[in-house]
Amino acid sequence: MKLKFKFIPFMISLLIVVGVTFGICWYSYHGYEGNKLKYLNSYFHVDDYESQSASELINHAVKMQTTKFQKGSNLVSFSNPDDDVIIPTDKEGNSSYYQNGTLHLNGFFDVDIYTQGTLSQGKWTYNYYFYFYNINYKNSSFDPEKLQMLVVQGTGKATEEEKEEENYTPYGDDLLDKCYEEFFDDDTKNNPSLTAGAFSYYTYTGENEQTSHYYIYDTGFKNDDNREEGAKHLVYRMSPKTDNNHNSITDSEKNTSGDVTFCIFYNESNNKDYKIVKGVIKDITNIDKIEHEDGYNNNPLNAPEYKKVILGKVILHGSIAFVLSGIVAFLFYLIWMDPSQEELTKKNKNKR
Repeated sequence: MKLKFKFIPFMISLLIVVGVTFGICWYSYHGYEGNKLKYLNSYFHVDDYESQSASELINHAVKMQTTKFQKGSNLVSFSNPDDDVIIPTDKEGNSSYYQNGTLHLNGFFDVDIYTQGTLSQGKWTYNYYFYFYNINYKNSSFDPEKLQMLVVQGTGKATEEEKEEENYTPYGDDLLDKCYEEFFDDDTKNNPSLTAGAFSYYTYTGENEQTSHYYIYDTGFKNDDNREEGAKHLVYRMSPKTDNNHNSITDSEKNTSGDVTFCIFYNESNNKDYKIVKGVIKDITNIDKIEHEDGYNNNPLNAPEYKKVILGKVILHGSIAFVLSGIVAFLFYLIWMDPSQEELTKKNKNKR
C-alpha cells in the first residue's frame, strides 16, 4: 500500500529537524565554551606566538579585556631624567623616541602606553597602562620586576619666588625629586607610595567559572644569553593609579592640579638605583580628551573575527544535528504514516 502524503506529519517532522539544527548551531556559536577557547587560542596565537610582535599581542589583550581603550596620547610626553631634555616624537635620526603610542628607549626597552576604560554603575573610570617589551636583559642582569614608578601631582619647577612663599608646597619636578630622595632615606618614616608592576596575561572566565590564562610574551627580548633553553619572557605591565600620597590621579577631587609628573626607575639593592625616564601626563582628570575605541569587554562574541575562526566548528555541529534529527524525524514520519496504524484507527472509530 502506498503512503499518502500528509501535511501535518510532514510539518512536524520538518520542525523537528529545523528546530534541533538551529538550537545546536545557536548553542555552538553562543554558549559552547570549546568554541570560545578555540577562538581565544587563535586570537592570542598560543601555538605560534613567535610569529607576532609583542606590540600586536599587547594590543590583542587590551582590546579583549576593555570596554574602551586608546593607544598613545598627545597628553603624554617624556624626557631624559638627567637633563630634562624632551624625548623627540620623531623616530627618524633619533636613538630614543616616543611615536604612535610607543616609547623606545635605546638600550633598555620599548613601552606601549594605553588608556583603558571601564563602565561601572553608569560611571566611566579609566587608567593609564604601560606595557614593557623588547626588554634588553643585558646578559640576565636586568630584572623588569625591579622597575618602579613614582608619581606626583603637578608639572614643572617652582620659581625661587614661589619657594620663598610662606605656604609653598612642592609640586611637579621639585616634589618628584623630594619623594625620590625620601624613598631611599632609611630614616624617613613617610616613604612615598610607589607603583610596582607585574607580568602581563589575559584571564578568561567561562560560564562554569573555570579560568584560562593567555600569557603575553615578549617576542623581541634581547641579550639574555643565560636563560634556560625554551624559557619564555613575558611582557611587563605597570599602571600609575595613585600619587605619592595614595591619591587617585584621575579623580579631579583628589588631583586638583589635573596634571602629573612621573619617573620610571630601576630599584636594585646595594644602592644601585637609577632613573631611566621621566614623563608628564597633562589633563589626566579630563576623560573627554581621550578618543577611545571600543573593546570587546571580555566577551569573545564581540570580536568580529570570532565567526570566521569557529564557523567550521558550528557547521560541523549543525551538520551532525541535521543528520541525527533528520533520521529521528523520518522515523517519526514513517510511524505516523504506517498503514496498519491508520487501519487500526479506522476500526476503533467504527466500533464507537
